[in-house]
Amino acid sequence: MKVDGGDIVKLMQQCTIRIDYDKLEYNSIFKDIGLDSLDFANLLLAVEEKYEITIPDEEVDRLSSVEAIVEFLDES
Repeated sequence: MKVDGGDIVKLMQQCTIRIDYDKLEYNSIFKDIGLDSLDFANLLLAVEEKYEITIPDEEVDRLSSVEAIVEFLDES
């Protein structure tokens, strides 16, 4: 599956995740930029729905940035 960081950022915006998108870099760690656990859960649910996948529980901790989500989706 071919996904880029811009796709994930758009999805974050659609989920109304409130962060400073001007400062967001694809390798920014979500916790470091103020993404709370509820927003993170909403983002992962949105990723699952949009890309019609299930994210295994053991993979969740690794999905700590836009870049990590893109890598995970590229491997799927």
